[in-house]
Amino acid sequence: MQIRLLEKRKLRVQGERLELEGQEKLSIEVMEEKKEEKEEEQRRSLEELLVRVVAAFPWQAEDFLSPRGTYRIRLTLEDPTARIHAFVYAEDGEKFFEGYPTTDVMGRKINKLIGITEGDDGKEIVDAPRNPPWIQCCIKSYYQDKTDCWGSRNYRIFGTTLLDA
Repeated sequence: MQIRLLEKRKLRVQGERLELEGQEKLSIEVMEEKKEEKEEEQRRSLEELLVRVVAAFPWQAEDFLSPRGTYRIRLTLEDPTARIHAFVYAEDGEKFFEGYPTTDVMGRKINKLIGITEGDDGKEIVDAPRNPPWIQCCIKSYYQDKTDCWGSRNYRIFGTTLLDA
């Protein structure tokens, strides 16, 4: 900051035309700083986490896609510190499920993800204890209202693929 002030004083001594050029240079430097701060904030908001999926909404795999064929799922994730809702949406859903598998395949994957025990016939075992596995996924946070950054904060799973085990 001191260097910029010295540059500005020097430019004023040299003349009005150079002073204008100096102000433009200073405003460009400020814009670049803001861009770097924004990029740093974005880097901080992207994380790879170890979590368990304890719930999915909608509950039925046939409802994971909108009528237009866009994935839209809300997963409830937990780790030892908190629970959050994270969305799997659009192209992130395509990567998550490796394209557009059948409803049965999606249902089995989600049931396994949330710890529902299935028998050899592929049907859910009633009253079996749920034990969701720990998974590693990439999550980004974003807000919808700049005036209410924390109140409008959402989370989204991205760059993650759900593999068959």
